[in-house]
Amino acid sequence: MRKRICLFIFLVSIVNMKTYAEPDDLGVWSSFLTKYDFTSKIYGSTLLEFRSKENSQRMDCFISRQYLGYKWCSWLKTDVAYDFIVTPSTVHNRLLLSVTGTLKEGHFTFSLRERYVYDYKVAASKGENILRSKASISYNIPHTKISPYVAEEMFTWKHWMKTRHYIGTKLSLDKHSTLDFFYMYYTKQDKKFQQHLLGLGYILKI
Repeated sequence: MRKRICLFIFLVSIVNMKTYAEPDDLGVWSSFLTKYDFTSKIYGSTLLEFRSKENSQRMDCFISRQYLGYKWCSWLKTDVAYDFIVTPSTVHNRLLLSVTGTLKEGHFTFSLRERYVYDYKVAASKGENILRSKASISYNIPHTKISPYVAEEMFTWKHWMKTRHYIGTKLSLDKHSTLDFFYMYYTKQDKKFQQHLLGLGYILKI
């Protein structure tokens, strides 16, 4: 029954991607994430990410993010993060506050994350509030190091802003290193803006 439910959610995600008009852009996201535990409860992370757009011919942005989090129990954690973002037109300072709940059932992992973001654009001297809600399901294929997943992230604040639809897989290289491959379909309020994204991330756990 659980497998049928997950298959249904996966198919719904694919259908949602296809209900929009054909995208007119292709971007590539590449990232390097380092994770480290200070104690059994307190953890930190450092993320470096480069994003391209317009069929990967132009820079979208460069992101440097620092995390500090606390694990309340096996299924609940909170964290605070700071982003320094450089784009061709401006610099962003971004504060992120997140709460994540995780449930493991057999080889399945279900995750729900609520994230508040305050994004300050230096050039415009203007801040913006955003609520980012992300739900994901992953499956650890038995006797392999592969964990495919689907996810959907919605951006809102008083109204819907945009949605990201993910399908990807994580590949464990060893106990410290993981690769994350994904495809993401990106839509905004402006139906004229739609985008394909390909992502490759390297995760190092210290």
